[in-house]
Amino acid sequence: MSCFLKHSKDTTINVVRFTEVDNVIFYEILVKCGPSVFWTVSRRYKEFEKLNDVLVNEYSLDKTWLPGKKAFGNKSTSFVRKRQEALEKYLQDVFNFLQLTMPTVFVEFLDFHKYDIIFILHNLAALFSAYGENYLARTKHYTFSALEVYSISERMKLPTPPTEVCDNKYDFSHVLDFAGLVEGLSILPVKHTLPCMQGHDEYTEHFDQIVRTTVSKPISTSSLIPEELKFDLTAFRNLKTLKLFGIGSECIVDATNLRETVENFYVQKSKITDIKQVLLCDSPVHKTMENGNEVDPSQVWKNVKYANFSDNQISIIDKSINLMPKVTELVLDSNNIDKIVHFRSLPLLSTLSLESNRLSDCLNLHTQLGQITTLNVAQNQIRSLRGFQKLYSLVNLDISCNLIDTVDEVEHVGGLPCLENIRLTGNPVALTVDYRSRVLARFGDRLHEIYLDNEKGSGKELDTALALAALRISMSGDTNSFKEGNKNVFCTISKNK
Repeated sequence: MSCFLKHSKDTTINVVRFTEVDNVIFYEILVKCGPSVFWTVSRRYKEFEKLNDVLVNEYSLDKTWLPGKKAFGNKSTSFVRKRQEALEKYLQDVFNFLQLTMPTVFVEFLDFHKYDIIFILHNLAALFSAYGENYLARTKHYTFSALEVYSISERMKLPTPPTEVCDNKYDFSHVLDFAGLVEGLSILPVKHTLPCMQGHDEYTEHFDQIVRTTVSKPISTSSLIPEELKFDLTAFRNLKTLKLFGIGSECIVDATNLRETVENFYVQKSKITDIKQVLLCDSPVHKTMENGNEVDPSQVWKNVKYANFSDNQISIIDKSINLMPKVTELVLDSNNIDKIVHFRSLPLLSTLSLESNRLSDCLNLHTQLGQITTLNVAQNQIRSLRGFQKLYSLVNLDISCNLIDTVDEVEHVGGLPCLENIRLTGNPVALTVDYRSRVLARFGDRLHEIYLDNEKGSGKELDTALALAALRISMSGDTNSFKEGNKNVFCTISKNK
């Protein structure tokens, strides 16, 4: 990362080439700051003139340093090459003259404000100084780029730069004050991939594409890659909601304070492959706890109630999931999970979503999800409901778009006392004759209460379902299965016939 404060003596500026675009000559400037960070800036001669006018008038620069104009022949290759050399010397002379003060006009001409810690934070400080209080009065949620949070993290390790005392609006304290009051933080690979995010957002395909294509690529014309930036978030002392989009949780090098305050935790659209990469993100060696190790109290996320780790590459739910003992809602959609395991130590978990994974055999789910009330396993490869038959707390079940092919499978959940909503659409069984009535019939005297595929049964469907249920009971010899009210309904149906 570029830090001019630390690498001012190692900073170089060169005009490395020129190009012609729409009959205009642009000069490409290569700025190197420190041993590994660089970026390029393209400027036309008129921009050099504008810069020079400001520096001459406000900083007593010698106006003769800038190479002069040429009325004719200013597009010839030989002339442009000579001008390139002269502009390089001009920038180097200006840099040597101004590097102790680095005025804003020169900083912005060379794009230091886009890639350098100090000048990125100058911009943020000026923004928060002017508008931070009003912004926080409307919402406590703010979106930063990975480079911005990295800059804040690195700046906290540095002494106060002398340039910060020149103008109070650039003081780092404005950034710290703002960060300390933020309760919701979103971090994106680059700035403005999503202007503002509040609550549980729906993301457009365009946003998804931007996130996935920017995290591994250099930022604009620089050598900086978002996923390689490591940061801590100690400046954000009161975070309740943390959202990482495209940025892997392993970018966080210290999550100590987060474990105390965060209640809503999102890690989405990243390359993480298992849960420990999220919950043990700052551990030097990811402890899997597979060998009987107890949960380390210092690693527990004490207040997380909602966790959303969807749209990643997670294939393993390891024992580190137990580091969120207070989680009530967990979303793991669009991953590569094929087994529901290690949920036994989450006593408060009531809502679990595993849509679009690789589940097939779901056996004895009650041993893992004994208190679950809402379960979404849509768009998997599940063939049987047998494993769901002892989920006695289950109220809502979405098993749409799986491989359930017979109504007999519904028998396994028909006796669940709390089940009110079941979605089976998209399964082969939904294409069978009298599908809705045959499914509703499996719920016996509760069939009037059931929402099937988001709708209660119509009068005709219920009548048919009752008749089918009565027929099944008659064939089984269990004549006492229905309540007296439903027997009256059967009599009514017979009389109408």
